[in-house]
Amino acid sequence: MNTGTNFLSPMIPFETPPPNSPMAPSYHDNGTDPVNDIHSKQLLSYPGAVNGGLLVDGGNARSDLAFALDNIFNHPNLGPFIGKQLIQRLVTSNPTPGYVQRVASVFNDDGSAQHVRGNLGAVVKAILLDPEAHYGQWQNPETYGKLREPLLSLTHLWRAMGALHVCGQNVGNNLYDNPYRYTGYTTAGATSGSQFGGLDQAPLDAPTVFNWFKPGFIPAGEMTARGLLGPEFQLNNDSLIANTSNTFAGFYISFDIASPCVSSDVPFGNVKINHAADLALAGSANGGAADPADRLIDAYSKRFMSGQMSPFMRQTLLTYLNSIDSAWGADWKTQRINRALYLIFTSPEYMIQK
Repeated sequence: MNTGTNFLSPMIPFETPPPNSPMAPSYHDNGTDPVNDIHSKQLLSYPGAVNGGLLVDGGNARSDLAFALDNIFNHPNLGPFIGKQLIQRLVTSNPTPGYVQRVASVFNDDGSAQHVRGNLGAVVKAILLDPEAHYGQWQNPETYGKLREPLLSLTHLWRAMGALHVCGQNVGNNLYDNPYRYTGYTTAGATSGSQFGGLDQAPLDAPTVFNWFKPGFIPAGEMTARGLLGPEFQLNNDSLIANTSNTFAGFYISFDIASPCVSSDVPFGNVKINHAADLALAGSANGGAADPADRLIDAYSKRFMSGQMSPFMRQTLLTYLNSIDSAWGADWKTQRINRALYLIFTSPEYMIQK
């Protein structure tokens, strides 16, 4: 039923012809409309399917939709299909068949006394607690892991760095000062178009109903030769890599909640991170090699990379950050934080989540 743009009210079926077109066919075809001669529609047929998957004439929109959804929900392939895609989004792009099978079995039966099918809470628990989720990076080091989506990298930064929405104002009926309502102008989810501040993603704004990328996408080159899936790589082209890197450096990392509000902040406000919470980790004296940034790097390895930063990456970061000292200015500790975040968030070790 079309009542104009409305993203809040639930959809409702429109069983009868439109009021202004009484001779038009009904919006819902239940097989009895004289304009249509399609009867008893055949849906998915499989062992155990109710009525063999045959949707008989005479139902209404609600009952026919319920039958169709139940027909899909009870198909034996649904558990492996849903399980694999959830594993791809949460853990690794190329799960082993055994991993998928274990998760599918929980989808089919959550193990409770009620033997619930489709208990997504139990499914997600099975995905995250599976041995392959914990040890896959050692069991299959060359094929395990997934590329992080740009938007998830941003929310990771915001969550881990105590981000807040600041500098918003009240304008007319719009409460832009609400810290939980709006993500700001510069850091907003695209007031026009699909660009999320340089990330080419915005919540609820995927270009198609199939989301941002296909689950079966295989990147060109070595991954094609080895038949390895990399869904998120379909979004991650050369332009996006440069744009995302510049965007993180430009304001996501540099915007600080303690900084004064400027013209670009108002009236919408912006999301800014808390640098002050990590100043003590950045150094305790005057910087330089004598006042190393090792505590900051180790904290960020745990916070952003689950403690998986390689010795090579750690030493590379330490060598560079130790070159920053009080001669860089009074904000040298903040500069250490900014550069550590930028180098981590644009590094291959961070971008490939393991």
